[in-house]
Amino acid sequence: MEKVLKDKFNKLIAGKTIIHDGEQELINVWDTVTSNTVEHLLCLNHFKDNVKQKLTKLSITSDQKKLVSAPLFGARWCGGMVDQTKHYIKENLPAIYEYW
Repeated sequence: MEKVLKDKFNKLIAGKTIIHDGEQELINVWDTVTSNTVEHLLCLNHFKDNVKQKLTKLSITSDQKKLVSAPLFGARWCGGMVDQTKHYIKENLPAIYEYW
């Protein structure tokens, strides 16, 4: 019975994305339960925190941080990549690479 339930669960969740805080124990459990069929993403808040920490570690100034972060997270004058569709990102990624 357990195998039947696990198989049904895996079929239901295969190819899905799990959003979490990046805790390794959560990743390990999900990968075990789903037989590595899900993608893991950080929640937006944790992703933003990681970017800020990395930029700080690289001694990036406050103004430079804003310039680097704007294409990702948006700014007062525009939305960021996190607000866009997959199609928009695919089309505009070369321009963003060039901007950075």
